[in-house]
Amino acid sequence: MVVKVSKPEINVREELNAIPKDLGSMAFRSANSTMNYQLIETRVLETAGDTLAFPGVFTNEYSSFKLVVHWLGVVAGSDTREVYLRYLNSTGGQITSNSYYNTFNFESSSGSNIDTADNPSVEGKIWEDTWSNVAGGIHGEINFYNVSAPNVKGISTDRGAFYRPYCRGEFLGYDDGNLYGTAVSAIRYNVDTTAEYYGGFQLYQSGNADFRAQTYMSLYGLAVEQ
Repeated sequence: MVVKVSKPEINVREELNAIPKDLGSMAFRSANSTMNYQLIETRVLETAGDTLAFPGVFTNEYSSFKLVVHWLGVVAGSDTREVYLRYLNSTGGQITSNSYYNTFNFESSSGSNIDTADNPSVEGKIWEDTWSNVAGGIHGEINFYNVSAPNVKGISTDRGAFYRPYCRGEFLGYDDGNLYGTAVSAIRYNVDTTAEYYGGFQLYQSGNADFRAQTYMSLYGLAVEQ
């Protein structure tokens, strides 16, 4: 698997400071920002691979994080595989203990909906029954909270060893068993520890099946006034 990674080369904070003050409430836009989020990096698969890992991205520079999945495809094979998420620790290792609490809801065009809760588990689910056709794939985003302790207006928000990460996913695509629809998930790692313990996350499929080449996604961080 070859993963190409790009990171913004400009200093977004310097560009923000350079904006004339008479622009009032006009929103700042650039190639490296979306709304109030700043681009951290973009990942793209040049060849098929079984994981998409983002280690070392949860930093105190940002208060929360957003992964935008532009397109995520799966290699031909079984169409009943699921896409999972695990958090990574500060050294990039998977957090695999049986302490994930998550909900998953799929609303389909067939009218057959899925509601599940898997508590506790060793992972969290963001999609099920992936369709391997190259015309398939899923699109959407995951928002991450409670994984950093930024200073806000000179005040530390660090709560010590009382952090349990939470994320919410929302995806569109084709579920091989329930046709087209939207999947919404919430994934909590239910163990108290420090914000610094959490370094990032990774996506993977059941059975370690491969994601397709040309899968690509971008990670953003929401900066706060320090």
